[in-house]
Amino acid sequence: MDKEEADMYFDSPRGKVTYEFTGKEDAPVLVFLHGVATDKETFRSQIERFQDDHRVLIFDLPGHGESYKKEETPSITEAVEALKELLDHLGLDTVVLVGLSMGALVAQCFAFHHPERVRALVDVGAMPFHIRLPRWYFFLAKVALPMVMLIPKKLFFRLFAFDKAVRKSTRAYLYECGLRTGKRAVLKHTKAMMEALREGIDHPPACPVLMMHGTKDVRFLIKSSRRYAKGAENARQVMVNNAGHIANADEPARFNDILENFLKEIL
Repeated sequence: MDKEEADMYFDSPRGKVTYEFTGKEDAPVLVFLHGVATDKETFRSQIERFQDDHRVLIFDLPGHGESYKKEETPSITEAVEALKELLDHLGLDTVVLVGLSMGALVAQCFAFHHPERVRALVDVGAMPFHIRLPRWYFFLAKVALPMVMLIPKKLFFRLFAFDKAVRKSTRAYLYECGLRTGKRAVLKHTKAMMEALREGIDHPPACPVLMMHGTKDVRFLIKSSRRYAKGAENARQVMVNNAGHIANADEPARFNDILENFLKEIL
């Protein structure tokens, strides 16, 4: 195993982006994209599993982890541009994107705008970006988000962790990472996700797509992915037993087995 770069910093036109790039030389590249209120450490179990046979890139999305803190309103488009700039910086032409929650939306959006650079997509805990949500969903979100500000910060992130994960260690990670990110920043990024979902993308990706959900994830996410997978020749859905929204951390061994089998098939 050749660990070429670890905990590196890229000064992008948008500001500092911290990343870790490790693994086997001249191997297929896997890029992992984390969700709201987390950071690149979400995928530590995947680094340990895949770095011997692949190149693996993890990084902190704008406004998360050790990447720069944005004061202005974030957007999915900005995250897509940060991903493109980092891939260009590292000289990576084509990659497999593995996105979790918000990271899956970033991955789908990147694949829509740059299809020639994506060999395959793995979406975890997310819905297909090309499927439009009903208007009532956005109305409820608009009403609910300001009310969240009334919840004390520590209680908010304890509830957040309990809702998103099953395993105690995963909940502890979500709680601590959420506190570091900050409630106001989390709500800004959540609002940016809602705006992106309202706009969506015009069509699904043409590359192979694997959609993974924990069996204890939100039902409407699971159902929307199932409908998409049933009607698409290039897409499939696989469930991760006894896992929540953060399936890769709740059940890392099972998650890694599913991902490895998919990679063996499509690479």
